[in-house]
Amino acid sequence: MKVFVMKHQIRKNFLKKRLKAFSYAGTGLKKAFAREAPFKIHLSVMALVCLSGFLVGLTINEWGLIIFCFCLVLSSELFNTCIEKICDFIHPQPGDAMAYIKDVAAGAVLICVIAAIIIGSLIFGKHVI
Repeated sequence: MKVFVMKHQIRKNFLKKRLKAFSYAGTGLKKAFAREAPFKIHLSVMALVCLSGFLVGLTINEWGLIIFCFCLVLSSELFNTCIEKICDFIHPQPGDAMAYIKDVAAGAVLICVIAAIIIGSLIFGKHVI
């Protein structure tokens, strides 16, 4: 009986920690939405894409690709924001090294956005033409 109680307590603590981790992630998303203009822009575009997707009747596979693109762009934007904040924290004064790091991180976001635009164009193009 004692072993069962210990296992139950371990599972209970594990679940509590996982729920707390989701809470932190949700807080991070709220902060990104509140403070980061590019994040808001990406979400606005995504809302328009979703509306368009419902209007043209995307297939389940097309929705899967669209959702993948959403996740790719939002994740890259969040990573870029983290990199920028870390650079600002480490070295608040503008400098060539920090500018380089920030520019490269922003370039990664640009690649993801361009890929999403190409995939979206391929998907919606066949519905429009």
